[in-house]
Amino acid sequence: MRNDTNQGAIIMKQIQERPLTTSSQPNRSVSGDGRASSRIALWQINLLRVGYLFMGGGLVVIKWPLLFEHRTWGLAEGTVECMLVAMSVLALLGVRYPEAYSGRRVEV
Repeated sequence: MRNDTNQGAIIMKQIQERPLTTSSQPNRSVSGDGRASSRIALWQINLLRVGYLFMGGGLVVIKWPLLFEHRTWGLAEGTVECMLVAMSVLALLGVRYPEAYSGRRVEV
């Protein structure tokens, strides 16, 4: 029984000391904060901006007037309206900062 415990401790120590990467060379595609860095083409950024503008603008035209109408909502309907208005604000922020919301990093 004592031998099994000692062997388990040795195996555990080997696992803990093992490097986290599978290759011996460091991965150069990972930046200092641990995220993979890749370049985004300008047309991709502009496509993101168009998508964010389409979604945010549509929600502004359709949902914002309902928010300021001040009629009584049920819990589910009020939650949906507020979430869609919040999503429109984030989409409009995405027009200004598209790479921040795309999940990819832009290198200049």
